[in-house]
Amino acid sequence: MRASSVVLKIALLCVLVAAPRAAAASDTPSVELTWTGPGPEVTCLGGERLVKLVNAYLGRAAITSPPGERAIAVLVERRAEGWRALIQLRDQREGLVLGERELATKGPLCSGLDEPLQIAVALLVDSELAQPPEPAPTQVQAPLPTPPPEPEAAVEPSDETAADPSAVSEPWRFALLGSLLLERGLLPAWGAGLSLSFEAAPTSWLGLRLHAAGFLPQRRELTTEAATTASTFYGGLAVCPKSALTAQLTLVGCLGVHAGQVLVALDGFSTGHSGRRLLLMGSLAPQLELKLGSSFALLAEARGSFTARQQRFSFELDGNRQELFSISPVVWSLGVGGVFLF
Repeated sequence: MRASSVVLKIALLCVLVAAPRAAAASDTPSVELTWTGPGPEVTCLGGERLVKLVNAYLGRAAITSPPGERAIAVLVERRAEGWRALIQLRDQREGLVLGERELATKGPLCSGLDEPLQIAVALLVDSELAQPPEPAPTQVQAPLPTPPPEPEAAVEPSDETAADPSAVSEPWRFALLGSLLLERGLLPAWGAGLSLSFEAAPTSWLGLRLHAAGFLPQRRELTTEAATTASTFYGGLAVCPKSALTAQLTLVGCLGVHAGQVLVALDGFSTGHSGRRLLLMGSLAPQLELKLGSSFALLAEARGSFTARQQRFSFELDGNRQELFSISPVVWSLGVGGVFLF
């Protein structure tokens, strides 16, 4: 009986010690986070990565899946001089705004907001929600702590955050591009063709492309019995820097080198043969990409190519040599198509 009494007292003591902790945990409101604005496609953190970084920084699951009794809304937008983030803490149950913070960074990259966003959201969650408020009816509640104004003043991230590879590097991205082209300068008249490119992008602002293009043959009747057929194809490499104008629109400028051949077949000539010319070009191609979803975008481009030298095709008919056409030193092309991301 004495042993049973001792066990009962120990069990009662454990219940009394655990009760306040359980009550405190139940009193802590749940928190959700919403993200509005561009994401990792323009080097921004995005809502999912921000939640992971804040939870790792605080060492606990401070932000959980919706619905939450309180919500942290993050709005990120592009400004002329850089990027701006507005952070708002709201009480979902009472519909009240509890606090608001604004962050700004200068420069073309949205990643300049990464550390300030992580610290500001962590401070909001920790100061507002980590501990139940102490009763102080006669005192005015202190304002929320102000986040560091500059990224250099931010606190060093924890070891768990530093060990997360997604926080310090971006994965390679790949895309397939296809375009219908109109070209002037390689063939006797405007030529219609098809362009295909494969892109590997190590960062969101740079792409490396492998490019190939071919055009429909053009036939020209010289006499009732003699004709010529001209065709061309080429391929090459290009380096394509990118700049995000908006969340959906991206400006791309591709610098490339190309090599190929221009072929002219002579039909109906007693001494007819095929003429070939080696084609070497450097090109500059400004492009616009309009993103329509997570894996597809529309593409419009204008390309100017500069041939290594001007070359001429001529033929001899009835003892007279005549010029058929010449390859222009500057070749122009226009194209529309699509970009498929994978």
